Amino acid sequence: RSLVQGEGFQVASHPDHPPALTSDPGYPVILGVSIWLLGAIFEATQGALILNLLAAAGFLWVVWSLFVARIGRRGAAYLTVLVALTPMVGKQSVQISPEMLSAFLAMALLSNFHQNISEDGRSDGPWQICRTGFLSGLLILCNLFMVAVAVSIGISLVRISKYRQAAWFGLCVFLVLLPWCFWISIQEGESILTPFLLKNPDIGLLGRADTLDFVIRMTRNCWRYLSELIGIGMLPALAPMESMAISNLVSLSLAALVFFGVSTRMGNDWLGTYGMVVGFALMVWPWSAPEMLLTAIPLMWLGLYLTTREFVRRWGTWISPATLRM
Repeated sequence: RSLVQGEGFQVASHPDHPPALTSDPGYPVILGVSIWLLGAIFEATQGALILNLLAAAGFLWVVWSLFVARIGRRGAAYLTVLVALTPMVGKQSVQISPEMLSAFLAMALLSNFHQNISEDGRSDGPWQICRTGFLSGLLILCNLFMVAVAVSIGISLVRISKYRQAAWFGLCVFLVLLPWCFWISIQEGESILTPFLLKNPDIGLLGRADTLDFVIRMTRNCWRYLSELIGIGMLPALAPMESMAISNLVSLSLAALVFFGVSTRMGNDWLGTYGMVVGFALMVWPWSAPEMLLTAIPLMWLGLYLTTREFVRRWGTWISPATLRM
């Protein structure tokens, strides 16, 4: 709203405080353009909701394409429905936030990149690498957590020994982020890493974090995601359970099944690499939140599906062959 009104990039509720360290500039710019284009016809919130609904449709389409390439059309249809029915996806589809848009763009960028580069290192040349780096940088400007996308692409390039392409990719990402980093330095006298170095960014606690603070943060985040957010994200019925111990146990079991499927059945797949990078980012991030799992939800359902299918194949001989081929 402040951009559309010509007031610059600022948080409306705190106009005197530069949002350099709290708000990524990409989504407000996209939202401002959307409001500017649609504001004469729709209310501002309707324009934002239309943008999110389109992003949600694109997200499900990309997810379906990824599933089809790995488990066939029938299994892909089942899993895509489960992803669509996941409460987090529905919530973010009708909420004015960058999560759904960035999730769609992340899945589309990763899918397109890995379709154009094979395991033997062939690609469309340096233009594709620079284009991917440029788009990855823009994606980070929309949602800082999407740095996991850039890291996973870099790891994929290194794994196939394309070190020069990895360097060009990293340089393009850096050049896109450089103006924002420079602006943060001018506005706050800090760096983009400042929130990660605070003892408790959730409450703005001053002081740099030491090694123990990082260990506590990673332990806290890991436990919350494994014992609560993953389970509730996939099975929302766990949330109102009276017994917290049972809810935590079910969530831990689901997380274990998901991890087994991602690590063993997708270990050589770029989706597995991306899943591991996202998992590490969730642990080291300054805060934990359910919406940060949005891009991981397709991986979670796919990992659970692959684990279940593997267990049935090994021990479920009583299941009919038609079910095993599903």
